[in-house]
Amino acid sequence: MLRGLAWILWLALLGCALPASVPESPVAQAAEAPAWPDRPQGETHEATLVLVVDGDTIRVRMDGRDHPVRYIGIDTPETLPDQPPEPYGLAASDANRRLLREGSLVLERDVSETDRFGRLLRYVWVVDDVGTYTLLNRELLLGGFARVTTHPPDVRYVEEFLAAERQARAAERGLWGSRRGSTP
Repeated sequence: MLRGLAWILWLALLGCALPASVPESPVAQAAEAPAWPDRPQGETHEATLVLVVDGDTIRVRMDGRDHPVRYIGIDTPETLPDQPPEPYGLAASDANRRLLREGSLVLERDVSETDRFGRLLRYVWVVDDVGTYTLLNRELLLGGFARVTTHPPDVRYVEEFLAAERQARAAERGLWGSRRGSTP
């Protein structure tokens, strides 16, 4: 009898310790992603692609000069010339190269002009022939080729980027897949 009462008391106490609502699954969280802007929201400049350096860095020609550009808000695995590439580094570079072939480039500035290495910090948009904008930073996150990284004050799209990363994780794409430690 005492055992039965102890069991009931334990269940009652456990019920008090449970949260009032169960946290949503990553899929449900992704479904409630913030509305995504269909074009840049800040200062922009058109540019011409010169070179894809890796998954999150390119060189562009703008205003008659070449500039290195680091994508704001994301980090892809490294592909340094003097070291073996990190897992998914080559895949991220290839994905970046494919996405950049789809139209003309528009670079959007947030707050900072450059990083400590002198690279322009930008959101990189591609505009196709019918005027549709695609933000490559977000596309690389959705494909599982990048992780969100923040460096305030450049955080204009951080909520949207976090939602895109959650979608990639929920779908187990790229870095978040079952073969995380291997190179695709």
